[in-house]
Amino acid sequence: MESNGTRRKVIGVALLGAGRIGSVHFGNLVRDSRLELLWVVDEVTERAQELVNDSSCAAKVTNCDGIDKVLRDQSVLAVMVCTPSGTHKELVTKALRAGKAVFCEKPLALSLESTQECYDLAEEVNQPLFCAFNRRWDPQCRRIKDLIQSGHVGQLRVVKTVSRDPPGMATEEYIKTSGGIFIDSAVHDMDMLCWVVGEYPKSIYATGHATNPLYSRCGDVDSCSITLKFPSGVLGLIEVSREAPVGYFQYLEVLGTDGMLHTEHPRHTRVTHWSLDGTSSEPLVSMLDRYRESYLGELDHFLGIVQGM
Repeated sequence: MESNGTRRKVIGVALLGAGRIGSVHFGNLVRDSRLELLWVVDEVTERAQELVNDSSCAAKVTNCDGIDKVLRDQSVLAVMVCTPSGTHKELVTKALRAGKAVFCEKPLALSLESTQECYDLAEEVNQPLFCAFNRRWDPQCRRIKDLIQSGHVGQLRVVKTVSRDPPGMATEEYIKTSGGIFIDSAVHDMDMLCWVVGEYPKSIYATGHATNPLYSRCGDVDSCSITLKFPSGVLGLIEVSREAPVGYFQYLEVLGTDGMLHTEHPRHTRVTHWSLDGTSSEPLVSMLDRYRESYLGELDHFLGIVQGM
């Protein structure tokens, strides 16, 4: 597909999944002039149709039974997989075999073996496969990475992340199909530490507990901590909780021999309320607000790869 005048290739895209993260990508897709959103696939077609109706795009909507038809559409050059984690591998492999470039929300699969199979298939069919870890495109995190590489903190000693979600974000159905807190949530933090340090750890120790019985019924935990040691001697510390009563809260912190770096947790406004009872400010309660720019960044990266094919 080519645009008029400049003859620049317009990328036909199919979006698989119109839930929480799918709806975020939907909004970014319909506003990007480099692409045309052709299909939205979701098991709840009413939800997908509502997104389409509220936008200016003319994407077709189908349920999951229509995926094969979508993948046979020669106008579709790229597929974005934003469905529940347990469905990713099947959809990724189907799309790759159909000759599509694939953007997949983490994780690609629920096991290391299955993840490697996805990458092997992508190489075999010569199609891009991008596993989206959006925090790499967050401006604050990228600035920390740049400052480390330019030597501003000297030799790294400790890298720490804290990631806390407000209660109620994960339903029982979601928890059961998510792959668990380590694959579904802490994987973001582990990726961030490896990316910042520039190494993979040589040892990992993890522990967790389910204070909320909902998670124990699902064979999961609501909070965990992870300690990593890297070959260079850098220590990694991760704390993750799905039950933070104060709202969504995250930061990345780096300690080096010559200084320290720390990301600022944004708020809805910079207004602080002062009274005789103390001071307060409105908390940020959504990861979608915290990482809005990062979702745009990762999409831009993926589209650049597809345009260069």
